[in-house]
Amino acid sequence: AHWVAGVVALATGWAFARALRVGLWSARVLVPTALIGAAVASSIPGLLVGLALAMTCIALAWSNPVNRAVTPLLATAPGVAIPPELVPPDLLARAGYDDRGRPVER
Repeated sequence: AHWVAGVVALATGWAFARALRVGLWSARVLVPTALIGAAVASSIPGLLVGLALAMTCIALAWSNPVNRAVTPLLATAPGVAIPPELVPPDLLARAGYDDRGRPVER
């Protein structure tokens, strides 16, 4: 049970370091569950340490700064809007747009 908690914690750290949503949810659900499982399989001192770690992990994973670290501040759009004045005219023409950024009728 202890090695499972270790592997889950390492995988969660990897995912969280890459700002993946699965890393946040793993830190909120999987790591505390694995820590509680390892704590139950331990002696009394190990039980106390495991439960303390699980409670700390839950408190930190559900805090606002941690959520903001993984969630983008602005909603992402499917495409990035670039003002047509910043795009070279030949690139706009190849993409099928006029100099004002409107699609060219073909």
